[in-house]
Amino acid sequence: MNCKNIIMVGHGGFTNRGCAAIVQCTSRTLRDLFPSATLSLVSHFYRADKRVARKMSIKLFNEYPFPLSLLPRKACCRIYRFVQFYHLRSQHKRRLFRANDAVLSIGGDNITPEFPIRSIKPFIDELHVALEMGLVTVLWGATLGPFNKPEYRSLVLPVLRDLDLIVVRDYESRGDLHSEGISDNVVFAPDPAFLLEPFVSKRVQCYVNWASQKFCLGVSISGFLASLSQVDERAILYAECLRKWIDLTGGRVLLVPHVVIGSASCNDYRFSKIVGRLMDRWNCVRILPPTLSASEYKAAVGACQLFMGSRMHATIAALSQCIPTLSLSYSRKAGALQQLMVGNHRFVCEISRCTSDDILEKLFQLRSVSEQIRNCTRDRMYQLNEDYERATQHLARVLCSAQRRRDCGKMR
Repeated sequence: MNCKNIIMVGHGGFTNRGCAAIVQCTSRTLRDLFPSATLSLVSHFYRADKRVARKMSIKLFNEYPFPLSLLPRKACCRIYRFVQFYHLRSQHKRRLFRANDAVLSIGGDNITPEFPIRSIKPFIDELHVALEMGLVTVLWGATLGPFNKPEYRSLVLPVLRDLDLIVVRDYESRGDLHSEGISDNVVFAPDPAFLLEPFVSKRVQCYVNWASQKFCLGVSISGFLASLSQVDERAILYAECLRKWIDLTGGRVLLVPHVVIGSASCNDYRFSKIVGRLMDRWNCVRILPPTLSASEYKAAVGACQLFMGSRMHATIAALSQCIPTLSLSYSRKAGALQQLMVGNHRFVCEISRCTSDDILEKLFQLRSVSEQIRNCTRDRMYQLNEDYERATQHLARVLCSAQRRRDCGKMR
């Protein structure tokens, strides 16, 4: 049996290098399973994503239906935020889904209770539409739960129970689902970005060389989830910490922007430039340009001896290369990742509560046990590769049933 047409939804845009890594690795997995399948992707950032999707040989579709698609993306987001347009949205998704055999929802954070219900509902709605149409429907590489909010439970759980397959990327999500009686359609696999291959291109080679010549701390920092008034405070906190680190160690700092769109509160490149200016140690600091691909960013991260990150997929880029990593946490997924890789939460800092001295102390502790961490993550990577292979086999079996459903005339 074969699966001829697969469409991916829940994508956050290629300007988020974590989302880019997920799409790149997931599409490679799907092509390994079904070499002749046509892969499609629905994007909120249609204009910005077209060039990258073309390079990946993926058909790209706009998240926003006509006539909203004629408006700038920012205007569409604001309209969708306050007016759900459920009928218009669902009809648009039906048109997109009609030519496909299966739907994969690939946004790992899209269905977590840390976001407001109005943000979660569109992702649940599109899964509901796919299920109504009789399509094979998969939630791929997700973080879910806990299900202790009544409104979240009533919205999410009925759909999760009906999905053909749920692949969760941490044990906490699997445990939360099992506690709700959802287990038969649930498997664990590491985030697809773990499989991303680093690529040392000519344009990243100079940064790799620079980071390799002297002890280098890789840093992915962000103003994410900070209000406009808090962005400067957070930048000062990071600058103080990194300036002290350089003065005490004589090492270097490589700033790695992972999301490169929007204002300084979201755009890591703009935020990193603010921190760099506050540090005033330019002889020891470099900022990666915002034009690099996810694979190039991973190559630069791989040249660092230690890493500190607030963006989950930046820390995945480090941990998957066995680099000792301090997670600056804004949600439970940071702790879940550290638990997965090293078995504890020792090297997690809650960013809303910690000081620059707290971060600095954790960095020195991490440096003192770096060799043990490297050995631990190296052993863990072997197991995670096996887990991913098992999840891929589950995915293959589920996707193969799509053609059988068509043959049986169950598609509506």
